[in-house]
Amino acid sequence: MLEQITQLYALACAPPEQYGRPISHWTDHELADEMMTQGIVETISPRPVGRLLAEAELKPHQTYH
Repeated sequence: MLEQITQLYALACAPPEQYGRPISHWTDHELADEMMTQGIVETISPRPVGRLLAEAELKPHQTYH
């Protein structure tokens, strides 16, 4: 689980365009979807993604690239 969390943090800190996402800022939903697309996790909903980001005090929606 720690590896998946680390990968989530890495995704959240990268620009969504790097992964072909037509958005300027990550949302919990987009991050959950990208984690499943990349096979990081089999399934995850946006709620735990948001919780993990909050615990780490990461706010990708406020990150400007």
